[in-house]
Amino acid sequence: MSPTGASQGTVARILLWSLADSKTSLDELRAQLPAAPAGSAWVSHEATERFGLISLSGALPDLTRVRELIGKNPEVGEEFSLEHGGADDFPLASLL
Repeated sequence: MSPTGASQGTVARILLWSLADSKTSLDELRAQLPAAPAGSAWVSHEATERFGLISLSGALPDLTRVRELIGKNPEVGEEFSLEHGGADDFPLASLL
């Protein structure tokens, strides 16, 4: 248990960037994007020009290159505790 009484389990980290005012387009970013590490996946939504990372691994990957390509830090950076047993029971984990 953590000091707050919540159990320590798998953490989902979500980072989102808006590319609308960035230094690059989604197509340019895809062409230069580093491979997502195990337990992580790059995500995008073309209609809203958003790009992001979902990570179920223990830590975030090095985002230096992504920040350089986009020209800024993510607008959204959130951590969520996975419910129902963690990554092994979470359907997205099998896709990563």
